[in-house]
Amino acid sequence: MGDANDWRTATLEQACRMIAEAAPNAAEERKWKKPTNLAGVPTWSAGGIICTGETYKDILTPSSQAPAPRNLPPL
Repeated sequence: MGDANDWRTATLEQACRMIAEAAPNAAEERKWKKPTNLAGVPTWSAGGIICTGETYKDILTPSSQAPAPRNLPPL
């Protein structure tokens, strides 16, 4: 789940587990790869993007274009 083995990795892994529980049909893939982020942005989708998990030096910014499934707990 990325190169940095720190709090960002642990937080993204937690988000991945919660998304898998709330939306078992969601697929995780990496999008928007670029020289400053070779791994790309983790993106979960099921018939459209559910959410992304962008990480920066000091923050993780989960974002969504769709309402969260009702059984998805907050991070």
